[in-house]
Amino acid sequence: MLLSILTSAGVSVLLTAALIWLSKAWLSERLKGAIQHEYAEKLETFKAQLKAQSDVAVEQLKASNAQALALHTTASGTFSSIHAIGQERRLRAIEAMWGAIIDIRNEIPPGLIVADAFPEENYQELFFETPQLQQFINAVNASALAETKLARTSHEVDRWRPFLGEYLFSLYEAYRTLVIRVYVITALGIATKKVEPWYRDDVNRRLVTRLLTVDELKEFDESPTKFAFIRSAIEKKIVAKAARIVSGEASAAHMFDQGVQILDAVHQVNAALNKQGITAV
Repeated sequence: MLLSILTSAGVSVLLTAALIWLSKAWLSERLKGAIQHEYAEKLETFKAQLKAQSDVAVEQLKASNAQALALHTTASGTFSSIHAIGQERRLRAIEAMWGAIIDIRNEIPPGLIVADAFPEENYQELFFETPQLQQFINAVNASALAETKLARTSHEVDRWRPFLGEYLFSLYEAYRTLVIRVYVITALGIATKKVEPWYRDDVNRRLVTRLLTVDELKEFDESPTKFAFIRSAIEKKIVAKAARIVSGEASAAHMFDQGVQILDAVHQVNAALNKQGITAV
């Protein structure tokens, strides 16, 4: 009897324990399922929000890119127009400067051209003792210089300076100033009956040195017609530089520095002319 009671009680305990375990397992599964469902819903909501935000960002990016492209197109068009105008001004500036170079050429008196070939040791004889040359030599004088375009051509080119650039403008100024300087030195020498070679003058020599390369300077020193040589050398540099400006190949920084050096030498020549009472600008 007692054994039967104990057995029945044990079975009841086991059944109760089993029911409790099953209840816990069932509740655990229900809770797990509820959590998973809630997580899935939140995940879908988050995905939907993320997609919506992404779609808005894509549309904003497209609009921004379209705006940037429109600005770039407008800027490119404006730049092209400005560049075309600037290039046209540069071409006109080069044309004006070369016209001034031609005017300077035409103002050089024949006497200076003839005297350029005189050997130094024969200066006295050729300048003052050769009758057939006197009509050319006597035409080289200060009064004749004052009536030329040599001074006026500077002001005509000055207004184009921003479009020429410092280097090209400095070559032009060197050309004009050197012609005036040679004219003045020779005219004063003729007037005083004692002509000194213009290329022996220290100021002129510095300008020539700034203008020419080492090899060109050697050729200059060996040339029997130095006035023609230096004018030709400067003209070639002007033509070469003008071609590079037109093609867009010029190096602005290097040309600017070189132009400043040449202009410095030109100013020294002008200062020397001013001391002699001649205004070159």
